Amino acid sequence: VVEQRKHLCPRPPEEDGAEVDGGQLFFERGTEISLSCIQGYTPTGGSRKIICKSTGEWTERTLKCSPKRCPVPNSPQNGKVHFNGITYKSDISYSCDEGYILHGVRSSWCLHTGQWSSPQPECKPVTCGLPVIPPYAKIVYDRQFKGDVVEFGMGGIYECRPPMILHGNRRVTCLADGTWLEPPECKLVTCPHPPAIENGFLSFAEAREYGYRERVRYGCIKPYILYGAMEIECTETGSWSPEPSCRKGIHLSRVHFLWSLRRGSRPSCCGLSVWVCLISQRCRSITQWFVFFFLQPNFIPMNVSRISNKWFYILAAS
Repeated sequence: VVEQRKHLCPRPPEEDGAEVDGGQLFFERGTEISLSCIQGYTPTGGSRKIICKSTGEWTERTLKCSPKRCPVPNSPQNGKVHFNGITYKSDISYSCDEGYILHGVRSSWCLHTGQWSSPQPECKPVTCGLPVIPPYAKIVYDRQFKGDVVEFGMGGIYECRPPMILHGNRRVTCLADGTWLEPPECKLVTCPHPPAIENGFLSFAEAREYGYRERVRYGCIKPYILYGAMEIECTETGSWSPEPSCRKGIHLSRVHFLWSLRRGSRPSCCGLSVWVCLISQRCRSITQWFVFFFLQPNFIPMNVSRISNKWFYILAAS
């Protein structure tokens, strides 16, 4: 038997993804057989045929079998896919971004069919229950929603009802672990009785403490004029916004100009505490102009001087 087998060719081994069909173990000289690609491989070139030579060896194998390729995997929305290859028997894995949870398989393999073993998973956002709203507070959410849960990244801003002031985190967000930051507190803030100003008075101010955002109004004793804001407000620090002052002088918003011109153009005005009105039109006599300046309710006198052929009316601050 051994002597007979010297003239036979043994069954070709599986090699480079190719094999012989059937279960025959020995082949006689001159026998021609066909190779085929094993499961998961596909022919890409060369001949399927090999022949048993008289020496008991097979002719050179030229059939090329390459592993099948699976489709390039896509990253799930809000997630990532990790892989080194996409050929037969390769594996891939999935992960989700912070604040998202994987729903589906974490790993998949490229099958002999050229398809992945499992469908792509989803990354769904973490959810949080509604945040705690402390007494005297409300929360304004980033957008509208339904139900009693919100998704990761959703947030809002706390506001306290006056005269309460917020202490703590003004903004809160649904975190990646499904929790919220610590809610703030609403604390009462008051300001002392507003300060008096020289040559001025408070309008209808009560002798008491005032709450956050409450306002009071100032006025001035004649002939003084108010400089600054007419109202001041109790701020969140428990102090008042800057108060105005009462000064002598003219305020632009209270000056009214009336003029009657016989001919020429009307004057233009500029200046700060001293108002200078320039008549740019040349004229021979001041009687050609009737210019009246008055600060209601009191008339303001004016000084007149002449420079070259231009007239300047200088209204000095009283």
